[in-house]
Amino acid sequence: MSLFRDSSDKRGILDIIRDGLILLRNNYIKIVLPLFLFSMVPIIVNILLTTELEAIAINMEPYVNAVYNKLLASEDFSDITSADLSIIIQYFLVTLIALLLENMILFTFEMCGISLVAYHLYKKFTGQDADLTEDIKKALNYKLIIVLLILGPFMSVGLFVVFGLFIYLIFTYNISEYEGSEFIKKSWKIGSFFKKILIFLIPFISIHLIIDIAFGSIIDLIWNIDYETYAYWITTGNYGMLILYESLGGIARALLFCPLLVCLLTSQFTEDLKEYKKESHIHYPMGEREIKPRESFQLKEGMYCPFCGAQISGRQPYCPKCGESLDFIL
Repeated sequence: MSLFRDSSDKRGILDIIRDGLILLRNNYIKIVLPLFLFSMVPIIVNILLTTELEAIAINMEPYVNAVYNKLLASEDFSDITSADLSIIIQYFLVTLIALLLENMILFTFEMCGISLVAYHLYKKFTGQDADLTEDIKKALNYKLIIVLLILGPFMSVGLFVVFGLFIYLIFTYNISEYEGSEFIKKSWKIGSFFKKILIFLIPFISIHLIIDIAFGSIIDLIWNIDYETYAYWITTGNYGMLILYESLGGIARALLFCPLLVCLLTSQFTEDLKEYKKESHIHYPMGEREIKPRESFQLKEGMYCPFCGAQISGRQPYCPKCGESLDFIL
C-alpha cells in the first residue's frame, strides 16, 4: 500500500515526518537487521585498525603534557624547543588521522547499509512491488562504489555539505532514468539543501542527544569504565573488551539512528523528486527535446500512466509513481 497518496498536493514537513514514521513502523523488522550489521561492523573494523594509532597517542600524552606545562610557565615561549614542537605536531597528526579514519569507516559502512535498503523503501513508499532480498541484490552494483566513495570519506570531514548535496545518491543510483553519471549530476539538484539537513537533524538530535546520552548514562551506572582502564585496554591491545564496550555504546545508533534516518529520507526524497520533475518540465521550451506521441490506456475507472505504466485511480494532473505531467490527457 502506497503512503504517497496525493501527488497533486504539496506535503508539508509534518506530513513528511509522519509518513516517514509510518514507513519505519511498517518496515522496521525487515530493514533493521542489515542496518544493524552495517552499523556494528565498523565498530569492530575501527578498533582493529585504529587501536595502534590511539596507543601511540596515549604513550605520547606524558610528553605533550610536559610541553603544555612548559608553555604555561613560559612568558615568552623561549623555553620551547624544536623537539617540543615536533612532539606536539606528531601528537596532533596521530590523533587527527585516527579520528578521520574512524569517521570515514563509520560513515562508509552506514551509508552502504542505508543505500542497500533505500530504494526498497522508496518502492514500498510509492506502492510498487518490492522484495527486500531482490532489491538488496539489485542494489549491489558498481555504482554503489561511487556512492560510498562520495558519501563515506567526504562526510567524515564535511558532513553537512556532502549530506545536503549528495545524500539522494542512495536513491538515484538505482533509478533507471538516471543512467551513466546522471545519478550524480542530478541528485544534488533534487530538493532543498536545508530540508535535507533538517531531516538529518531530527534523528541526530532525538537519537544522539537524547536516547544515546540517556543510554550511555545507564551503561556508565552499570559498568563504569574510567579513562585509565580504557587507555590500558588500548595500550595492551585488549580488542575483546574494546569491542564489547564500544558495541554497547553504539547500540542506539545501530538500532534507531539509521532506520529512522533512511525512512525520513525516503519520505522527503519522494516529495522532492515529484517537485523536481514538475519544475524540470517547466524549463523545457518546445523544440528543445524530442516529443514522442504517447497513448494512455483508459480503464473503466482511472487509467494507466503512458510513461511508466502505473495504474491511476481517477484523473490526476501528475502520475503518483513517476511524477510525469498528465495534463495532455485531461
